[in-house]
Amino acid sequence: MVVDTLPPPMDASGFTPPLSVVICTYNRAHLLPSAVASVLGQGYTDFELVLVDDGSTDGTAEVIASIDDPRIRAVRQENQGLSVARNTGVAHARGRYVVFLDDDDRALPDWLARLGELVDGECAAVCCGEVLAQEDGQVVRTMLPHPLGPAFADYSGWFVPGTFAVRRDLYEEAGGFTPGLEHLHHTEFALRFLTICRARGLEVRTVDAALVVRHVGGDRRTSVQNVGKIQRSMEYLLAHHGEQLARDGWILAQYSAIAGVGAAQMDDFRTARHHLRRAVRARPRDPKHWARLVLATVPPLGRRVWRRSITTAGSMG
Repeated sequence: MVVDTLPPPMDASGFTPPLSVVICTYNRAHLLPSAVASVLGQGYTDFELVLVDDGSTDGTAEVIASIDDPRIRAVRQENQGLSVARNTGVAHARGRYVVFLDDDDRALPDWLARLGELVDGECAAVCCGEVLAQEDGQVVRTMLPHPLGPAFADYSGWFVPGTFAVRRDLYEEAGGFTPGLEHLHHTEFALRFLTICRARGLEVRTVDAALVVRHVGGDRRTSVQNVGKIQRSMEYLLAHHGEQLARDGWILAQYSAIAGVGAAQMDDFRTARHHLRRAVRARPRDPKHWARLVLATVPPLGRRVWRRSITTAGSMG
């Protein structure tokens, strides 16, 4: 294991693996070993693993130090958030392609083999599918690469942690992940990245198989704080990529509805009405958007419906 304090020159050792896996972690010493083991246990061996400790205080540094494997590069930084940590990981990576795995998720045994057989330098990215599972192992849903529509430059793919390997030079050209964005990091990155790919006529390849297990909570309810983070992140997407999102009325309406319901749950009904009107304009024949707008115009009724239980963006009500 190599411990980095500053980004190394990319050709410092002459080693350029096809794939660099980046795992960022913060105060999850109890979860990290499982994610790391799922990577080190891959049948495919031509990779490096970059571990970024984003200022953990729970013993994560000791856990990382205890893992003895020459394929690991360990980086520690002051706590700056997930997006910055991922960008740090890429800055330390030497592979031509980088792929991310969250510290509480698990790669299936043929994950890197299936991705690695397609990363020949001729494509911009390779996407695979995922299994969403609860902590007890119960499968909630399986997601596979699929057409993303005109807002995403008419590519097929799936851009969440673990499901895409991206060419490192193009990742850097796109600007990496946006610092401070607390949710929807990969969606926002994909909007920028795929625009570059389309402009250059680059290929995004897909593997029609779920190769990672991503853990989700069994309780759909979440805190007011998390609802606020989701709502602010969705507003960021709408503000910075609104014209691009408008190429697909369904996407624009969904994102606007999520932002609107989130604002209502935060008791900001003026902002809620703004976003929900845009959802109606984007999809005027969808009765759900009209119903939400009506609720937002009558705050006492809206509070009764939306504040009974604060829900995640995936369950807007």
